Amino acid sequence: MRTSWKLTVVTLASLGLGVSLPAEEADFAYCESKLRTYSEWELGRGRQFMLELESSSGGALYLYGAEHSYSPAEFQNSYIEEAFGRFGPTRLYFEGHETGVGPSREQTIEDHGEPGLVRFLASAEGLPASTLEPEPYDEVSYLVERFGAEKVELFFVLRETVRLRERRGLSQEELHQAIARLQQSSTLPGSPGLIRSIDELEESFWKYWNYPHLWSGARPEWFNPYYESARTGGVFTNEIARASSEFRNRHMYRVLTEAVRDGHRVFAVVGRDHVPMQAPALRCALE
Repeated sequence: MRTSWKLTVVTLASLGLGVSLPAEEADFAYCESKLRTYSEWELGRGRQFMLELESSSGGALYLYGAEHSYSPAEFQNSYIEEAFGRFGPTRLYFEGHETGVGPSREQTIEDHGEPGLVRFLASAEGLPASTLEPEPYDEVSYLVERFGAEKVELFFVLRETVRLRERRGLSQEELHQAIARLQQSSTLPGSPGLIRSIDELEESFWKYWNYPHLWSGARPEWFNPYYESARTGGVFTNEIARASSEFRNRHMYRVLTEAVRDGHRVFAVVGRDHVPMQAPALRCALE
């Protein structure tokens, strides 16, 4: 149990960092080092999908790991609502960059999934709700520095292709139209925008995946951070997924920790595999 957060200066020699930081920042860094990495974690090994912590600051955390779903009938929605009512949060957090809320519970979930449900609950109670995501520019810049712009742009376009096809059930024609609109309407923050049309997408795709493979047939397992691309056929996508998830986990950990230390009762819903990755660091920082 931590009893003091005074901003005294400590040396992080024990962490091998060779720098001096205020005590609270040093504690953040020490606990952050306990975030699990996907390369060292076996898929399915002792995973937990819910974490509830009380902090000496007076704040508390309820972190729920959800299966991504757009079905209002999904049992987890009722579970989230029950936990929300029982926990009595003062601040809510959700995954993703969307901000929409529909006119009803059902429509919100159909349009926005479980992150939408979190926003719907917050709106109904007049509570603040914020994304747990880092700024897109920061994440993309981090990835581009490590993998190059073309591979990162392909990664995000192909991952969105899989999401639209698998979770939204789009046909091939609808998928082509949706991806074309996406490319015309935005440039990936932090990347030079090398892929701006379906023709450019196909040209880039075939540099790494041989014809007659099609970009529209990208596989869900290519984006699983637990797997290696050599195993899935993703060429490089699994490694980018891993780097992206670990970058986001670090950001989420800090956002949640700061909010709880500020005395909030924090209710957060994320994709379920984020929970076991963050749990050791959150326990270190908050218990």
